[in-house]
Amino acid sequence: MGEIDIHFVAKQIATIMGWEFDDEQQSWSARIIDPKSELMLYVHDERGRIRISAGFGMWRDFLTYNQRNEKGRHEIGVSVAKSIEQIVKDIHRRLLPKCLADLAEAKVRHAEYNANVEAVMRLTKKFADLLGVKPPEKCEGETTRLHLPLSYGVYGTINITLRDVKIDLDDIPHEIAAQVLIPIQQHHARVMARRQVEKMRGMRDDEDD
Repeated sequence: MGEIDIHFVAKQIATIMGWEFDDEQQSWSARIIDPKSELMLYVHDERGRIRISAGFGMWRDFLTYNQRNEKGRHEIGVSVAKSIEQIVKDIHRRLLPKCLADLAEAKVRHAEYNANVEAVMRLTKKFADLLGVKPPEKCEGETTRLHLPLSYGVYGTINITLRDVKIDLDDIPHEIAAQVLIPIQQHHARVMARRQVEKMRGMRDDEDD
């Protein structure tokens, strides 16, 4: 191949693989993108060898620690003596299987994260409606925080996740804290009573069968 023209190499790889070549490039690297999976490959000139590394874009945040940090997991080096066709074969054999598997797992975790956020927001709205306060517009990660104006200059806080609900009423007088606790206790009692009725109905249905 002689002197390495990284952009020429990347463009040829993209053509054979059916990927897109990114025209906005740095002089020291070139990027190609799979329009189906959204996986990216970066082509670098590394001291006379070609290094090809994967990029995950927004999905990187949902890779595990090991997937992000394991040395050599998402990159390969190839000789400049190899033809473009041989380099593409190396990409398919040595690089893509692990990258695409990790990307698929990251997308599953992303979907689970979004489902958790939606569930937390629904739970938060229930608490907000119960207590007559405005719910937050979005989660902080997978947590929401309700600020409760209980009295002049007196605030309580409810932190809500799918795992637990923490009510912070430290140093708040009992009679003011009751504004939060009594509605929650009453709601809990109604829910438990409804569940008990449903359970009894189910037992009667089983006896009838």
